[in-house]
Amino acid sequence: MPKSAYCKDCREPIRWATTQAGKVIALGASPDPKGTYTLVKRLVLDEREPFIYRERMVAVAVSQKDAVELQVHGELLWLAHTAVCTARRPRQHVPEGVLRRLEQRRQAVKDRNDRRTRR
Repeated sequence: MPKSAYCKDCREPIRWATTQAGKVIALGASPDPKGTYTLVKRLVLDEREPFIYRERMVAVAVSQKDAVELQVHGELLWLAHTAVCTARRPRQHVPEGVLRRLEQRRQAVKDRNDRRTRR
């Protein structure tokens, strides 16, 4: 069983995998129906020992159409952790008008509560 790994930014559990191109990718720790990767057993050349092949799980990117078909056949799909990492999400810009209206509503509620407590 692989050792537990956690995202250094958000501290959520992740699963490391290697893509077909040989790059390392962080996947979610558990399967996700919205996933865009499937894990496939492949023979991969061991970097440390020449001419030795090892069986490894390789993350293969799948299209939406293929993802639906794989799910029908019971295959598990995995989502890249970067798609859901809460630490790397950009902050949403809130328009100035919305902030003004929010502050007006907060003030109205505060005034209403103050009038109720004075009675």
